Amino acid sequence: MTSRKESPQTLPRALVTGGAGFIGSHVADLLIGKGFQVEIVDNLATGKRENIPHKASFHEMGVNTPEFARLVREGRFDGVIHLAGQIDVRLVKERDCVLRGELAEAGFEPSLSGGGLVPSWPCPGSA
Repeated sequence: MTSRKESPQTLPRALVTGGAGFIGSHVADLLIGKGFQVEIVDNLATGKRENIPHKASFHEMGVNTPEFARLVREGRFDGVIHLAGQIDVRLVKERDCVLRGELAEAGFEPSLSGGGLVPSWPCPGSA
């Protein structure tokens, strides 16, 4: 039995997050030009639909959704180029504090030894 990578008729698959943005769309174009089958994930918060290359498949969703997690698990991608990001640091801090609270309620504790990052900013109501 041969793997999907060994099959000459199957294109390598790449997932580009933030692919509707300026940089992400150019990266997607480059990958398509190199013979990749490209799928793009973008929530269009700052990206533009018209930036998405016509030969790419598009999924309008955020990278923080269960749908995105399912796509990554089931997509059998050969590579993921993660370019999605929030440009407003205030929103990043706010969402991070909400996420840390939800993780703490679920019994998870952020730690450097576990491979996670502990942000340096305090959250309201934290000790």
